[in-house]
Amino acid sequence: MGNRGCLHDAHSEISRRKPPTDRWICCLTEFKSRKRLLMQPGRYTELFFLDEATALAAGHRPCFECRRAEALAFSQALARGRGVDHLGADAIDQILKPERTRPADHPSRLLTEEQLELLPEGAIISDGARYFLVTAGGLAQWGFGGYLETNASDFASTRHWQLITPPAIIEALRHGYRPILHPTAARAAD
Repeated sequence: MGNRGCLHDAHSEISRRKPPTDRWICCLTEFKSRKRLLMQPGRYTELFFLDEATALAAGHRPCFECRRAEALAFSQALARGRGVDHLGADAIDQILKPERTRPADHPSRLLTEEQLELLPEGAIISDGARYFLVTAGGLAQWGFGGYLETNASDFASTRHWQLITPPAIIEALRHGYRPILHPTAARAAD
């Protein structure tokens, strides 16, 4: 589950305004037996993702409260990638903030064939119409209910690839962070 702050109004309608916080986090759907009604007025808007790779692609990072071990692993991986000893939540959020909203045609999001081959497992890319998860077994096409089986001919003619996962998150993936993937990911890329 994701959290970007309160994005809805008193009638549970999502507004298109700028998110009220720089803390875009990926949380557990169950934590310490807490119960809450969805879209409570004035409270954060619950966002649901297929898996953690999808949340990371949307610019969310692991929560330091309900997913502390994962948040620390993510922080350490990103710090290694940046060549620093430590990165706390505030520093991570400031790194991710400008990367979340870059348009698809921004130079940092356009991939060459060589860059595509070097992407780590857990990255999400697009051919402009479809989205794919990079797995150890190849590319798995993203779908609302899970990853779809693909083979090389499904995307052999693709000439332009866009990186959906923000570059800083790619750094964390390259330096050891392993996101939780939907169970269909392994089957879809085989």
